[in-house]
Amino acid sequence: SSDLRYALTQLTQLAPFPNSVCLSIWKLSYRLWNACVDLSNAFAASGIKSSEEHAKLRQVSADLLFLASDVVGIPSPAFKCASFFYKTGRVWHDLNKFDLASSCFEKATDLVSKVEISSISDYDERKVVLNLNLARSRTAWEVSDRNLSIMLLSRSKNALFGISENYKALASQYLMFGKVILSKNEVSGVNEALKLMNEALELCEKGLRIAKTTEETLALKDLRAKALRFIAAAHLQRDEFEIGRASCRERV
Repeated sequence: SSDLRYALTQLTQLAPFPNSVCLSIWKLSYRLWNACVDLSNAFAASGIKSSEEHAKLRQVSADLLFLASDVVGIPSPAFKCASFFYKTGRVWHDLNKFDLASSCFEKATDLVSKVEISSISDYDERKVVLNLNLARSRTAWEVSDRNLSIMLLSRSKNALFGISENYKALASQYLMFGKVILSKNEVSGVNEALKLMNEALELCEKGLRIAKTTEETLALKDLRAKALRFIAAAHLQRDEFEIGRASCRERV
């Protein structure tokens, strides 16, 4: 990866490039990325965790694509590049390199922010917008930037696109954060935990209203039931027994 990084640094100094060179860089980026995917699959088959060297290779691939992201003739180049940074950021996150993960997510956000959300119709591109916000939120949470984390979750409500699966994904994140706060058994954190879990509950109910398949409906109902149980547990933790029991019975 160090040799590739050195070559990339030299290449960057020669920009901008004609479209034919951008297209060649684009193809090289994808070849490297596909090699990384093969490595990842081999790691998974062998029960080995991804290494930092593997993450560095993905980083070079994403940076190469960014260098040639304005290539003509390829649809949605900004989203494809954003997807590379998003996936690379996830690898860094799994390695607990949260600063590098955050940097990748921010680059991806800058690329996606150039497109008006309401104009995005492609399903995969819509998923990139939501998943990127959720990933940034999780990384911010890991470095104890709770305010940024919750703000990013709130912003994600603008990227649900009327898809029940997206409502479930966002609700799951709210519930997870609420459970983490509740598990600390701190009196001062119960209100915050309740607020997050009620957000999850509301998202589940909105998702149920637009669910189109039995599978989607069952998944949302299961998540809603979990949210209600933890909401009840939060009330019981504050010795609010009647409210806790009522929470267990409501909306069933």
